[in-house]
Amino acid sequence: MSTPKLTPEELDALVSIARERAAEAPIVEPRDFRAPRRLSVDQLAQMVSSIVRVLPEGSAHLSSWLRCDCKLEAQALVESTLDLATEGLADPLCAFALDCGGEEGLLVWDASAALAASECALGGAPTADLAGRALTNIEARMVEQLLAPLAKACAKALGGEVKSLRHLPDAATASKVRGASGGAGRVLLQLALDSNLGPSSLRIVLAKTKAPEIPSAALPAKGAKQALPPVLGAVDVGLGVHLGDVEVPLADLLALEIGDVIPLELELDGVVDVHIEGRRCMTARIGHHQGRLALRIASLSARELSI
Repeated sequence: MSTPKLTPEELDALVSIARERAAEAPIVEPRDFRAPRRLSVDQLAQMVSSIVRVLPEGSAHLSSWLRCDCKLEAQALVESTLDLATEGLADPLCAFALDCGGEEGLLVWDASAALAASECALGGAPTADLAGRALTNIEARMVEQLLAPLAKACAKALGGEVKSLRHLPDAATASKVRGASGGAGRVLLQLALDSNLGPSSLRIVLAKTKAPEIPSAALPAKGAKQALPPVLGAVDVGLGVHLGDVEVPLADLLALEIGDVIPLELELDGVVDVHIEGRRCMTARIGHHQGRLALRIASLSARELSI
C-alpha cells in the first residue's frame, strides 16, 4: 500500500503537533506493584499537607546557607521500599543513610546540585566540572549539615524521626543500605528545589512514620468490600489496554508493507479501556512518565472487577 510523500513543511507541521500533544499529555505518577499499599489516598493527602507546612522553614534554611533564594516544593509522596529506592542509582552520587529510630532510611540529591551547594557554602563559586565527580569528605560534611535539618523536619512532620545521617560515597555502598529490611515498607518523599544554582530534586525515604487517623465517617462502610485472602495476593493476572479498532479494506490489508501507518480513531489524551484477563474493568487516560507511555486510571467498574 503506497502512501504519498510528505513535503518538508508538512513533516515539520506533524512533528510540531506531536510535540504539543506530548507536552499536554497528563503526567502519570509511578506505581510499582512490588511496593506496599497500606495508606489510603486521604492519608497520603494529609501527610503531604504536613510536609508542605514545614517546607517554608526548610527553604529559608537552604537560602541562608547558599546565600540565594531557594524554594522547596513537594512533588510526590508514595509508599516504597529501600529495594526500589536504591534501584538505578549511579555514580557520581550524593546520598546519605538515615537513622530513622533504629531503621534505615535514605536521602539522595542530584550530585551536581550537591557539589554546587557545597562550593557556595564554602564561599566559592560553582565550576563547570562539578557533574563528573563525587563529593570529597569535606564537601560531604557540608552537604550533610545543609540537609540534616530538612530531613529531620520532614520526618517529624510525618510522625517519625531522623537521628543522624551517614554519607554513602558511591552507588555500591548505597545499595548495601537495603540490608535485611530492603523490602520493608517505607515512605518516599520527592521534593523539588529551585534556586539560583538551578533546579534539582531531593528524594527522602523515611521509616517508622505514622499513618494519620482518618475520621470514621470518611471510611467505607463495613462489609462494603471483602478483604482479599492472603493466599491470593501473589497471584499474577494479565492486564491489557485496548487502544482502539479500525476498519481496513481487505485489499489494503493484503497490501500492507513494513513501515505503513494505520491511524486509529484515538486522541493522544483520550480514554482507553483496561482489561484484566480479557474482561473490561476500568478506563484510563493515556499519559507519560519518565519518557515512557503510561496510564492514569479514570474510572473503575466494580461489577467487571468481580471475577
